[in-house]
Amino acid sequence: MSDTPTTDRGPGGHAPQDGTRTQAFFQWVHDKVWVIVIGMAILTLVAAPLAASRSQDEPNFDPSGEIYETSELADDQFQSGSPLTSALFIVEARDGDALTRDTLLEFQRRVAC
Repeated sequence: MSDTPTTDRGPGGHAPQDGTRTQAFFQWVHDKVWVIVIGMAILTLVAAPLAASRSQDEPNFDPSGEIYETSELADDQFQSGSPLTSALFIVEARDGDALTRDTLLEFQRRVAC
């Protein structure tokens, strides 16, 4: 006798599957069919109004409110007639700290020239 167990092969040469879990699941569904139907009905009643109330309008990318109005007012007040809208400066300090009084004064002198 060999040590490997032999199994009877079903149709098509496949080994029979252990259907106890599958059978238990379908038995549970059969026993709880009304609970499942009621749950699906409640889900439909809750989800239908949410799906129906979805807006078809385009989103508004121009928000309103006090903060945005203040931002627009500041942009209008501080807008200069210069074509230069931004400037980039690189400040390097000899001692490594660019935010000291002496470094900033030197920067101010060089920019004023």
